Amino acid sequence: MSSDIARLAARVAVLERQLARTTRTARLAYSSIENGAVEVFDEDGSLRAIVGQQPDGTSGVIAVNGPPPPTPVAPAVAPVLGGIAVSWAGAFTDAAAVPLDWARLEIHGAAVNGFEPTPATLRATLESPQGGTVLVPADQPLYVGLVARSTSGTASAPSGQTGPVGPAAVVADEVLDGIVDELALAEAAVTRNKIAVGAVDADRMAIGTGNLLPDASFEGPYTDSLIEENDDWSTDGPGNASVRCLRVNAAAPQQTTRSLLVMTLPALPGERFFLAVDYKTSADWTGSAAKFYLRWLDGTGATLGFGVIQTPSTPATGWTRISGQVRAPANTVNATVWLETYQSSAGQVYFDNAEIRTVVIAGVILAGSIGTPELAADSIVAEKVVAQTLTGREIKFASITGDHLEVNSARLALLTAGVINASMLDADAINGKTIKGAVITGGVLRTAATGQRVVISPGNTNPETGSIEFYSGSANEAAPAELSTAIAYGSDGPVTYEIPSVALSAPRVNGSAQETGLFLQGHVPGYAGSVFNLYANELSGNGVAYINGYGADTAAAGSSIELHVRDAPPGSARSTAKLTSSGFALDGDLSVYGKSQGRGFVAQKTLSVNVTFSSTETSLITTGSITFKNGRAYRVTLWGLHGAASDSYALYRIRKNTVSGTIYKDQIRVNNLQASTANAALSVQTILTNTTGSDVTAALCWTGTQGGVAQTWTLAASSSNVAYLLVEDCGSTDDYTGQAIL
Repeated sequence: MSSDIARLAARVAVLERQLARTTRTARLAYSSIENGAVEVFDEDGSLRAIVGQQPDGTSGVIAVNGPPPPTPVAPAVAPVLGGIAVSWAGAFTDAAAVPLDWARLEIHGAAVNGFEPTPATLRATLESPQGGTVLVPADQPLYVGLVARSTSGTASAPSGQTGPVGPAAVVADEVLDGIVDELALAEAAVTRNKIAVGAVDADRMAIGTGNLLPDASFEGPYTDSLIEENDDWSTDGPGNASVRCLRVNAAAPQQTTRSLLVMTLPALPGERFFLAVDYKTSADWTGSAAKFYLRWLDGTGATLGFGVIQTPSTPATGWTRISGQVRAPANTVNATVWLETYQSSAGQVYFDNAEIRTVVIAGVILAGSIGTPELAADSIVAEKVVAQTLTGREIKFASITGDHLEVNSARLALLTAGVINASMLDADAINGKTIKGAVITGGVLRTAATGQRVVISPGNTNPETGSIEFYSGSANEAAPAELSTAIAYGSDGPVTYEIPSVALSAPRVNGSAQETGLFLQGHVPGYAGSVFNLYANELSGNGVAYINGYGADTAAAGSSIELHVRDAPPGSARSTAKLTSSGFALDGDLSVYGKSQGRGFVAQKTLSVNVTFSSTETSLITTGSITFKNGRAYRVTLWGLHGAASDSYALYRIRKNTVSGTIYKDQIRVNNLQASTANAALSVQTILTNTTGSDVTAALCWTGTQGGVAQTWTLAASSSNVAYLLVEDCGSTDDYTGQAIL
């Protein structure tokens, strides 16, 4: 009987464990919705989403009763021909972030101030939260306001109203607004001959959100008016799949830049534009680049910067398309459009099929147009959501937190835009494990908008191909540390080759312009050797220090390492040392254990013919002009063969410049005890020092006169027995006290 009770107890224990596991399992983990739907309510009991079959028979995830979006900032409005241009910067009041259930921006306009936005006042919409510019047709001045709309149809509070602004006049003060409308003009009533050049400019043309250029392939009268009085620019044919193209003559006696103003566009700070153009050059074109660019202007017409796309410096005889995206800087009001051959001296450049578009709608938004600056801080937090852990069918608002999610219980494919926004995620809800193989293409990736951060940027129109900037967040930082890569282009005859490099620059503080960094250039087989450069550059009067290294690619160029320093300010003391396969060269002093070593050879003068002298002091050898540096000691060596008829001595001197100049060294007595039987060797060394406080420039003159016996002496010299006067730098004057002074 006891064994039956024990078995029963064990069975009950098993059932209890199974029941416990069952109660911990998600109730909908293995469920499906058959011909029904799951309704998502918020904490107040309001319906916010329907997941499953909808009232109209369709199935999906539909957001309803969403919260109102933030209020957009007031628009900027400008008159254009036929209407008004309404621009929105993509910003909200109180710097609010773009909600995840964003749908569109409604543009409302009415003739009265303080109007209430209704369907009757709706004039246009913007579909991108990045903002943009829309042309609103109008025949009278309008007040304009904005309303944001969510995917559930909820509207924001209306923005502040701007206006009144009406359409631009066709010709100032001569045709009033609305006097001539579309119905009053016959077909072809206005032709090129009826419009004066400049009467209608690009600012007054009704350009839509397509290509903003009025004559993009340079086929019509607009282009003719641009080049009418510009001898360097003309049209040519055929173009690239068109009748004609634009041509600029780049020939010049020296490098010259020739530019053509195409039009003027309204632009807002932060607004992005897509630029593209076809180009080709003649085979003999010589120049730095062909360019298509926007010049950013503020309200006074001052230049704020440039947005440029450009070609390589090598000729391209076939049609090639270049493109890129540029962004208006702060305080931009207008942008002028330019075509240009830059720093050119020969050949022709051709342009066709130019394109400028605002980057605001799907299909036209390029890589980089939405980056970290467009995302609200902390709107997506990383650490609570694991890959593939959410399935939309099982989620009821606020019913599941990060701690209750199991692998594969929620899938991204079952969620639609707006179902989950930033307010529904706990802190750290999404971590790095959630994103598998993710790629962010274009734009700029920043770890923070301000303060201490890392900024990763793609390349630009210059040789730079990418950079990483490290900001310390210090208010005293003028420029961050930066790691950048680049591809430069070289040429060898018809061959163009790439030269890759990477650079690391140190951060700079306010008040400093000196640049410190490291530059590395890779080896390009057959064209360029490897290069490294560690530098502290001269800027604003700072000192200089650098180490340059070059690893030769071929035997034609030698390898080398060069060291250079210069004190501040410019013009101060400097020194350079260079190591090559030929040896080590130094243009400054060399010290060993604190002792300045001699600089070596300074000058030498030789004699290969006999010179005689007796009672009159005679010049024997005179050097060329020598600069004796202040604080330096010099070893002077006299060598030759001399002789006389009788045993005696000759008296030699070293004088300044000539035989009558200042005596630098006197009483150099050299005996000859062989009489007339043979010449005796003469070898004398002495030290001269310069302690005058400044450099002394002079020649050294070796003179001779008879000694105790009146007789004729001969300084014997020939091509096989050359007499000479040698001058060598032997060190600092501090080490040669008591010597003769210059």
